[in-house]
Amino acid sequence: MDTYSQALTFGKDIIIAGDLNCDLLKPRSPEAIALLDFCSSVNFTQMIKQPTRLTSSTLINVIMTSNAKLVSKRGVAKINISDDYLVYATLKLKVLKPPPKYIISRSYKRYDPVSFTDELERIPWNETMSITLMNISSKC
Repeated sequence: MDTYSQALTFGKDIIIAGDLNCDLLKPRSPEAIALLDFCSSVNFTQMIKQPTRLTSSTLINVIMTSNAKLVSKRGVAKINISDDYLVYATLKLKVLKPPPKYIISRSYKRYDPVSFTDELERIPWNETMSITLMNISSKC
């Protein structure tokens, strides 16, 4: 319940999947009542509705979620590798877009090195340097 409360605090969806050895096709059994009461108390939806066990036709493998809209497909794959069938759920997940990158660049398409050098030569550097030195000395 602590992890559940923490996930709710952060607004996270919760998915529980596993073999709970509690037959939900017998809803009046004490185990099924306890599991269904738990699901109801924490607002979970049990997604699997058909038998998940080959030999006994029981529903003991579950997928529960706090957000049923998150699941687009769900079901039981009848693969005879073991006594339990495979349960699956396909989730609707959104890929987060990365934040935009802003690149500031200067176009040198019309750059003229001769003109640039001429402009630099026309700047009165001696006046600029004396103003800068006066500002530095007045701050000290």
